[in-house]
Amino acid sequence: MPEHIFGAVSRRTIFGNAGCHQGAKLLVTLDIKQCFPSINPKHVYRVWSSTLGCSPEISKILTMLTTYDRRLPQGAPTSPALANLLIWSIDEPIRALCASLGLAYSTWLDDLAFSGERAREIIQPMIEIFQGEGLAFSHRKIRIMGARETKNLTGTRLGRKTVRVPSTFCSQVRAGIHNLKIGRVEDSEIERYVHQLIGRLRYIDGVSAIDSRPLKLQLQRAMSLIPPEHRPPVSAFLAQQPRS
Repeated sequence: MPEHIFGAVSRRTIFGNAGCHQGAKLLVTLDIKQCFPSINPKHVYRVWSSTLGCSPEISKILTMLTTYDRRLPQGAPTSPALANLLIWSIDEPIRALCASLGLAYSTWLDDLAFSGERAREIIQPMIEIFQGEGLAFSHRKIRIMGARETKNLTGTRLGRKTVRVPSTFCSQVRAGIHNLKIGRVEDSEIERYVHQLIGRLRYIDGVSAIDSRPLKLQLQRAMSLIPPEHRPPVSAFLAQQPRS
């Protein structure tokens, strides 16, 4: 896959996607409306034939195998790659415009991101080019994040020097730990509840140790207050030393 495509590509991550825009003063994000349902058999046939160079007969068979009810099915293992390739086949003029405007451009499936001083100028050309292909953008999801605004992108928050976790997600985990600490969780639900918190903390830790470290300590303290007969075994994740 081309370097600017990150979603559903092996060994490419949300951190790599965010890293393309690290330190940008202006970030613009757009979301393709109903992306998979909007991709029809004609789109998919074009990917197989024009982009991947299959013969007409093979392209027809592969299109029948990878579409359902005249659309790209969500959940099928082939759908993300086909969506990526379709977007790549459409966005060539956008990539050229980004190069001329000095913009960074990346995609995470239906989430497209642009950063640079002139990023606003990409919005209208993007809308027009994709509308010409039968794909629309959700106008309420077009976000323009300036120098003084928090920049969230595909589950991450762009800090000044590092990629962080969105503050709202950390606040939700913090509230969950508080509920455990003050006894709002039923005894029979404690183990399942703690496992859910640890799952969220693992995600936070994978993005930013700065964000996960205080939350891990708070969860450890909350668990120490649980009566021994209801306390779940200490997770190896909580027991390990914090990452630097």
